[in-house]
Amino acid sequence: MYHVCVQCGEWEPDKEVRAVEESSQRAVAICSSCGYEHLFPYLPLFVVAGPSGSGKSTVCNGMLNNVTAANRSDWVILDSDILWGVAYTKPEEWTNYFDMWLRVCYNIHLSGRSVLLFGAGLNPDNVESRPGVRYFSAVHYLALVCDEDELASRLRARPQWRDSSGNDFIEDQLNYNRWFIEQGKDYEGSLTVLNTSEAPVEETIAAVSKWAV
Repeated sequence: MYHVCVQCGEWEPDKEVRAVEESSQRAVAICSSCGYEHLFPYLPLFVVAGPSGSGKSTVCNGMLNNVTAANRSDWVILDSDILWGVAYTKPEEWTNYFDMWLRVCYNIHLSGRSVLLFGAGLNPDNVESRPGVRYFSAVHYLALVCDEDELASRLRARPQWRDSSGNDFIEDQLNYNRWFIEQGKDYEGSLTVLNTSEAPVEETIAAVSKWAV
């Protein structure tokens, strides 16, 4: 919605954004063609990422199914996998996939509720470089990680259709797991790392709910 200027009709995905009043969570997206200032809610986006097997889908489903524990009325909770395989599945198309999800999220923000988005590939390197990130007051990242033996065991125990028990796939996920742990130490933005190896699902849900405030 923000990309098309309501005054002149020009398409511009990378408009200049200026906060109006930080306390009121509002900003304007400024059309470079006519100068129109589109007022919109300027809300934070909460992203839960991590390697396959770290617990993202389990926690997401648990939060959706447990209103009390998750206090889910604070957010719109989405799993980015719902659109995986529909489009943009080739590596050269993944930037389009990230752009699509950012566009979905900042349009949901028009209703005044922040999005809590779960997805493996939604790490800072893939999100912060996209033009859509400017429409959020901040992007907070939570990486679910595991001890390596536990992560490998979870992947091997999955049903065959998940195709996650191969050595190459497991090694890729272990490398991604290590990447998040190292990124958590050095990232200058908002990135929290949470180890789910021994924590009960209810405990992880409570931790994610406490984090996303």
